[in-house]
Amino acid sequence: MCIAAGWDLGQILWQIKTTIQMRGCSKVLVNSVKDFKSNWLGTNAQWLEKCSSSIAPQVTIQNTELAPAIANQNLLGGKTLNGPGCW
Repeated sequence: MCIAAGWDLGQILWQIKTTIQMRGCSKVLVNSVKDFKSNWLGTNAQWLEKCSSSIAPQVTIQNTELAPAIANQNLLGGKTLNGPGCW
């Protein structure tokens, strides 16, 4: 017979993830060779004309193992029949 006290510890992970989403924008610089001002100073002038969102990938910044898994740690007693801590 064995009487023992101990513990098992699972793996401890530290993980930081983020999602980055960019915007793709465009502007027509020159619409007509005769008139360079209309795109910049005209009634319908805009700083950016077309914008669209990109696909937002998930990025892992840090992935670290803080402590490995530990199993069958005995504090008191034994594990083997007729061994230390058993009779």
